[in-house]
Amino acid sequence: APEKLESIGESVGFSKLKVDFDNVSDKELEIYCKRDTEIIFQFIKKLVDFLEINDLTKLKATAGSLSLNSFRHRFYNPEDFEIIVHNWKRTIKLERESYRGGITDVFKIGESQEELIKLDINSQYPWTMKNKDLPTKLVGWFHEFNHTNDKLLKIYKTSKEQGYGIIIKATIELSKENAYILNKFKYKSMFVYGQFKISLCTPEIEFVEQYGKIIIIHEISVYKTERIFEDFVDFFYNLRIKAKQENNLITNKFCKLILNTQYGKWGQREIDYVPLDENSEFLKWYQDIIKLKIEKIKKKNPDFTFDKQMAYLGTIEGEGEIYVVNNRLYLLKHTSKNAYDSFVAIASFITSYSRMLLIKYVLIAERENVYYCDTDSLVVNKIGYNNLLRNKYISETKIGSLKIEDEGIGSFYSPKFYDFNTERKCKGIKEDSLLLLEDDVKTIHQVENWQRWKTDLSKGYTNQQLITVSKKQSNKIYTKGKVDNKGNVIPFIIDDIISV
Repeated sequence: APEKLESIGESVGFSKLKVDFDNVSDKELEIYCKRDTEIIFQFIKKLVDFLEINDLTKLKATAGSLSLNSFRHRFYNPEDFEIIVHNWKRTIKLERESYRGGITDVFKIGESQEELIKLDINSQYPWTMKNKDLPTKLVGWFHEFNHTNDKLLKIYKTSKEQGYGIIIKATIELSKENAYILNKFKYKSMFVYGQFKISLCTPEIEFVEQYGKIIIIHEISVYKTERIFEDFVDFFYNLRIKAKQENNLITNKFCKLILNTQYGKWGQREIDYVPLDENSEFLKWYQDIIKLKIEKIKKKNPDFTFDKQMAYLGTIEGEGEIYVVNNRLYLLKHTSKNAYDSFVAIASFITSYSRMLLIKYVLIAERENVYYCDTDSLVVNKIGYNNLLRNKYISETKIGSLKIEDEGIGSFYSPKFYDFNTERKCKGIKEDSLLLLEDDVKTIHQVENWQRWKTDLSKGYTNQQLITVSKKQSNKIYTKGKVDNKGNVIPFIIDDIISV
């Protein structure tokens, strides 16, 4: 989640001010805005100092870029092992199919009738990066178009015996009790059981072999692997522990940022910025549409000048987004190609290992004792907690272990929507949003809508922030599985999903 400016202010020693926006003078507003700017300035200044002192990287535009460049500069030595980025399109397609996010799900619907404990995994993704072998080189790609299924199975078994990393597309079978492989159906990620086709990395393949069955392998990629990030994680995790002990809030924040943002860079897609001149074929095809969009902005804002301001003209479906910058047209295209340094298998393995770590904790706690999970956190009852404690997975500081975040009573409705003690978590709803209506199936809040930067650019207004108020409905009905009369969630069978 994006870092709140209030939290950043606390870490740099500049508290964010508070004003009543319905009753504030221009002078008070000026002081308020100046303080916000001071907080950002101090944050960037301290970040630059942090990067220089620790010999990491130059300042970059994103946290992910800072992390990746820090790794390359200080911790990556090609003489130890070389990460060889490939451009095999069919393999990249398989890697992307296997690349999924975290698990967010409810296991018990409704209000708990017992005390619960909310647990967080200490640095879940960094734990994977430190402790697991990850792809460094593509060894081979094999498909059922040119190999028999028996041959693919033999390649799989041989690669596994020799310790290679593997991604497969396979038809697998899972029972209802072991439906813990995340899959996507109708724009929802969920657990299902039965036979279905899916792309999986080594950690989830191992789960299927232990708790289910691989029926047919359709496609396989094989990788040489290494312990890539061990030194990188050790450095920043130990520095973070030291910062916590010294109450050094800003160093703690920087370390957390760098540890948690690198994995996504390995899965990044390419973005093309194409200048459009009068000889451009694109411009010849779409010049009438572009002229209309420019006239629309001028009509809304007669004072707008394209030589001094930036404008967003809109999106042409299948082509990209059109911008005017310094009186020149540009086409921005979100491509399906990998970015220059992307190696999607690395990102896919990291997220796969992390999902399986969470599932490992669910199984140790035992499902009947688990109420909710969200990527790197679990909500369990006392029995579930004691199961984890007995197996020595509870620790305030040990990377990859679980620490207590909160204790109390909870009510759980759907992913990203639950109450815990007096706090409500609901995706897209701020804590201070006004509740207008609540019943058994929904809530309706009054929410503020901040006009997006791109919308400002499309209207030619770049010097103001428009805020409107609207109603937003959040549904309490759980739709990723069946719910029995005791509130227990039961996964769908694959046949129920396909038939819908």
